[in-house]
Amino acid sequence: MDNYTNETKATLEDRFIQTVDGVYFGHQPIYGYRSSKTDTSCISRYMITKSILNALNKYNFKTFADIGGAEGYTANIVRTLFNADVISTDLSENACRMAREIFNIKAIPADIHKLPFNDNEFEMVLCSETIEHVTDYKEAVRELLRITKDVLVITVPHESEKIVAKNIANISTSKRLII
Repeated sequence: MDNYTNETKATLEDRFIQTVDGVYFGHQPIYGYRSSKTDTSCISRYMITKSILNALNKYNFKTFADIGGAEGYTANIVRTLFNADVISTDLSENACRMAREIFNIKAIPADIHKLPFNDNEFEMVLCSETIEHVTDYKEAVRELLRITKDVLVITVPHESEKIVAKNIANISTSKRLII
């Protein structure tokens, strides 16, 4: 891992062990939307999750990977609503531990630049609010496409579709990519 990725990992490790009154402090609204133990930006995260679920609803899939999935909130919803076999990854080992503890999600720590999966292993792959934090987004997108059999969904905050499309224009694929 390069220095930036190592620093990001250290920051995430600290983030995913935070507690309030001895209870894990959720990155996602795992305790509801008005809980003092959930990040205050959870409503905006809910809107992103709703948009993702709307996009996923257009496809049939049985295997799903959430790359950069934090504590497994979205993977858990996908497992419940779509009856899919899910896995979550995150750079943070603590985030993966929380996904296992809170949602009983299979979760493994992984660097998006070198994912530990086979080619075309997942029918549906999600990478939400993650790609903007990596050192080599082209390599990250290539890795995401490599493990995707059918549909890859990427969400990026604060960037227009035009900018995102320009960023990935040099990566050709026959797979469906939803931005």
